[in-house]
Amino acid sequence: MRYGPAMIMPFDRKEPDGDMDGALPPFDLEKVNRLLAKASHVHNTTPDPQMGGLSPEQVFLLSYVPWNTEGSPLRLNAALSLSDAERSPFFCRARKLLCAIRDAGGVKGTSGRNLNRRFVGDMMRMVLTEEEQADINEYFKVVNEPDAFPLHLARVVSELAKLLRLSKGVFAIPRKKLLLLAPERAGELFRDLFLAYFIKFNLAYLTRYGPEAGCIQSYAGYTLYRLGVVADEWHSTDALVEEIMLPAVRSEVAAEIGDHSFWNVGDLLKHRIIIPLIDWGLLEGRYDNSESQRFKTLVSVRITPLFRDYLSFLFA
Repeated sequence: MRYGPAMIMPFDRKEPDGDMDGALPPFDLEKVNRLLAKASHVHNTTPDPQMGGLSPEQVFLLSYVPWNTEGSPLRLNAALSLSDAERSPFFCRARKLLCAIRDAGGVKGTSGRNLNRRFVGDMMRMVLTEEEQADINEYFKVVNEPDAFPLHLARVVSELAKLLRLSKGVFAIPRKKLLLLAPERAGELFRDLFLAYFIKFNLAYLTRYGPEAGCIQSYAGYTLYRLGVVADEWHSTDALVEEIMLPAVRSEVAAEIGDHSFWNVGDLLKHRIIIPLIDWGLLEGRYDNSESQRFKTLVSVRITPLFRDYLSFLFA
């Protein structure tokens, strides 16, 4: 896609020798460049049905201008109250983790740069449901931080957000970040964690044995915008691939998957964007467990009130 004026490199044009009938008129390079620039502008600012009704220029702004900065259409509401923010399970886990580390005056880390086993056990009882704890304990007799993945994810993202630091073998909250744990600063904490999760954190880690497919994350801004358009009511997850991913992104992910029979584009979209947004409280899901009483299949989603309260899209 072109996002700027088309350019033509100047070239030498030799005049014909002597008089020639039908000789070409003088070549006006500036005029040609103006015409091409106009055509490029029209192309880049015209809504495209293949891009969900956005223009190439709008897709560019969503994808390449940092979120919540000047010039970005994607805006985040950092004025959320604590009760609003706590509609997000991920936010609740992360904030409880950070508050526990603050209240403990720091927590000793392991040689692998993880939280120590005793603290992990305490936090599991504090932030995970009984069902989640039972599932983890069934697979691991001794639970280390990475085994309690929801807790592990909260710790990793908190570090990426610079809300948590490991120094001299101890995890602690940097002094400048302590104020973000105050109830009245919950919206700012939510924003910092959200940006760290979807921008700094590598979402491919959520499907550690799958292809990198980084373009899913690179174009997440477009995906968020489209979810707000198509998922106001319950919407089949099977249809989302065609409706909330750009055609070029779908093609690139499919090419990267290749003959890998375990993954498809929809699976990667679901595990890297849709399920995380459910954990963030921005989507809610309906599940079908008819095939297995143990494993539930996500079949439809819709956006939540928190989605509208937190995210907005403003195109100039």
